[in-house]
This record gives sequence, C-alpha cells and structure tokens, in this order.
Amino acid sequence: MASSKPLEDLAQKVANSTKIVSEHLSSHNLPQPSFDVGAPLQWPKLPADVFEARNELRDASKKLHDLANGPRNVLTWLCWSWAHTASLQWINHFKIADAIPLDRVLSYAEIAKTASVDEGFLRRLLRLAITIDIFCEPRPSMVAHTAQSSLLRDPVYADMVGWNLEQGWRWSTYTVEAYEKWGADMITQGNRTPFNAAEKTDKGLFEFYSQPGKEKETVQFGNLMKAYGDTEGFGLELYVYGYDWGALGEATVVDVGAGHGQISCAIAREFPQLKLIVQDLPKVIAQAESMCPQDLKDRVTFQAHDFFEPQSVHGADVYMFKAVLHDWSDDLAIKLLQNVTAAMKPGSRILIVDGVAYDPGTFKQHEERALKTVEMIVMSCLASSEREVDQFKQLIHDSDSRLRIKNIVKPQGAFNSIIEIVFEG
Repeated sequence: MASSKPLEDLAQKVANSTKIVSEHLSSHNLPQPSFDVGAPLQWPKLPADVFEARNELRDASKKLHDLANGPRNVLTWLCWSWAHTASLQWINHFKIADAIPLDRVLSYAEIAKTASVDEGFLRRLLRLAITIDIFCEPRPSMVAHTAQSSLLRDPVYADMVGWNLEQGWRWSTYTVEAYEKWGADMITQGNRTPFNAAEKTDKGLFEFYSQPGKEKETVQFGNLMKAYGDTEGFGLELYVYGYDWGALGEATVVDVGAGHGQISCAIAREFPQLKLIVQDLPKVIAQAESMCPQDLKDRVTFQAHDFFEPQSVHGADVYMFKAVLHDWSDDLAIKLLQNVTAAMKPGSRILIVDGVAYDPGTFKQHEERALKTVEMIVMSCLASSEREVDQFKQLIHDSDSRLRIKNIVKPQGAFNSIIEIVFEG
C-alpha cells in the first residue's frame, strides 16, 4: 500500500540511515564524506548493518529528490542531462583540470590562458559543471578543484571519461538506427551494434581497435577497464573476498582474459597457497608482466593466450572469467567455455564473474540501475547483454552437459555475481 505521506516517510528513512552511517564514521575516526580536495575518493569498508544503512540512504534520498521534483521535472531534466555530458567532454578534452593546481584558486582568465581556450566559453561550460560539484567557485570568478574534478588529473580517469564521452556516448546515439537496420541481431551478431552503425564498419570492436591509427582509443579502453575495476561494486573486493579461495587449499587458478592481472595479484597476496596464471593477448601480457609486484612473481605467471583458441593449461583447479562473457554473444560464449572444458579435470571449476539480470525489485534500485547501465554500454558496442539466471543455465548446458552450476552468489555490495560451475567429467 502506498504511503499517505511519502515525503515524510522517505525523509525519516534518510534521517535514520544518515545517523547510523555518520555515527559509525565518527566512532571509528573515519573521515566524513566531503566534496573538498583531499577527501576520500571512495567509501571505506563498512560492517554489514552500516553498509545496508548507506544503501538505504542512497535509494531513499534519490526517491525523495525525485518526488520533490515531480514527474514532469524528472523526465525533462533527465532528457537535458546530455548538457552535462557535453560540458564534461569539453572540459576533459581540453585538459582544464590540469590547468588548475590542486592547491590553487585561479581566475577564468588564468585558466583560459594556460589551457589555450576562449575565456567566455570556458566560463559557460565550467559553471555548468560546478552545479554538479565538478570544480567550485569559492569567490566570484575564481575557480578551484573539488574531489570529483581532481580525478580528471589522473590519466586513468581522464581516459575513462574520454572513452565514455568521445566513443561510448556517440555510439549510443545510433541505437535506434542500428535496431531499425538489424533488429534483434544487435545482441546476436558481433558486427551489428550501434558502434558498427556509428563507425560504418563491419569489424568487431576489438578488431577495430587493432587497426593502425587507433592507438589513442585502445589506450582509453584499457584505462576504462582499470577505472571499472576501481568502481565500487565492480572492484577488487568482489574477486578477493566474494569467493572462498581458502577452501581450495593449494591450487592453480587460470585467469582467462585477465587484462593486466591486478585481480590475480590481489588474490595471490591474500591467499599464499594459490598459484595464478594470467592469460590475455600478447600485447596485453607484455605490459602486464612488468606491472606485477616482484614478491608475487613466483606465484603469479603470465601467458599469452587467445581465449578463442584451445586452452593451453590442462588440469587446473579453477578457470576464471571476469567480466568476459557479457562481451560475447551466446555462440561465442559457448566456444570460450568449450575451449576451457576440454582442458578441465573432474572436479575442477569454472568461475564466471559477471552481471546477472535478476527480476526488478530483487535488490536495491541503485544496484539494479548500475547493472542495467553497464548492460546498455555493452550492448552499444558488443553483441551481448547481461544474462538472466535461466539464460546462464542454458548457456552452461549448451556448452557441455558435464558442467553443473553449483552456486550463484551476489556478494554484499557487489553489482556482479559469481557463478561457480563444477566439471563432472
């Protein structure tokens, strides 16, 4: 039954949740959240009850904000949000954040001169960004950094913004055109996506990036994935603490399509009984090996491998796919799984760490929104989407009848789930 006083009820939820979270931070001498430069860029690990209170705060405050605005305003301003996207794209492209030292307050004229841009145009776009706490104006016509804007000085986050706003956003505007042209083939054929319509190419995304002249875009994508790994709900803690690695004892884990291997290194540091093999394409592995801490190199090894080729490591205890299968249509995902299954021994496992599309209302709204947002991003450039539980079951069955799903778990705070599959050959 709908509340007779929804504003009061939501405000009470916000107040109660805020009190729990704020008191925990104070009692543990943890910094309070702030927009100021130097403030923590992400939340600390919280006990389960405080974590749930923070989640309640996030959902209730969003609903309260939207009800206070009203349906017409919410829809209108949602449609106008592209203005912020355009502003941030311009700010990032012209490296405005680099033109402002973190400890300085500069005039618009000084910033414009350093960045070689028009002062009037700078003022317009920066003042729009300031309305969402990207930069601030502590005195009239004087600009300083905030915690959010300071991230734009980090090459990883600058490239994350660059990829999303120079590539992903542009491709997404071709969604209607791609659907009118290809229909449901958008999620079954790797070269019939909004990306293909925008770039006028029949190549898949990764083949497109491998072409000469696409070095900038390739670097942006690599840093996008690094930033993705730092994002709450998708980060290291999911992989390190979301699965009972200790129960494996002495074991070998193959991290398939692992990128630079940060996750494997984190798991190896926490669980010294494990040996991990990081696999990816030769160009990636060439960089990855140099990034591995010296004290882990006896337990973390690197191997060039194309996961569309037969798996070269036979008899490992675990083969792990992290945020890999959602990039590929069912027929290609089946091929990846079959390549691994052919190398497995009875009792060994496949771990799929990926988004699972649960029914609406299963989890907090901000968690569902995050997962569906990632699904839309993936759909814009790769022929796939987040799969439902039954779709994963069918995918596993179609790959090999000797594979059995043992467990599907969504760790607290994670947006992705962990699917544990046992080979019963």
